[in-house]
Amino acid sequence: MENDVPRKSLKEKRNEDDIDPESKYVGTSELFFVILPFIVLAMVLGHKGELYTIFYSPEWSIVSVVICGQTIVRFVGAVLGPSAYRERIMMALSGMIVFLFIPNVLILSIVLSVDKISTTLASFQLSIFCIDAILYFIATVLHSDAQKKSD
Repeated sequence: MENDVPRKSLKEKRNEDDIDPESKYVGTSELFFVILPFIVLAMVLGHKGELYTIFYSPEWSIVSVVICGQTIVRFVGAVLGPSAYRERIMMALSGMIVFLFIPNVLILSIVLSVDKISTTLASFQLSIFCIDAILYFIATVLHSDAQKKSD
């Protein structure tokens, strides 16, 4: 005897699990405001003839710490969605804190405490910023999509 519950077609199931395109717009619009200070900084430094110094600015680490914290909040919202899995949440948060947040704070501390930032530190700071920006975008898209699906 077959189950009386109607089955969803593969196409219906795939569409239900797809990320809402509007969520990507939310992530993109928020990232615009994350990079806005760097556009202004680039314009000011360019006007002063010092554009080459932009990667040595502590703002990279400051913004990385901020968006890393926001990423944690967005990630929790996306993961909780309609159901919560305590172990998965704890593992994800632990990983984010250990591998993202603490290195961001450490880099920020070093950048703010030295007189001259080395090329290695500037490169590391920029790399961490790029990783955090990408993860923030992904977390924002997931969070927005989860919010729309719960409505």
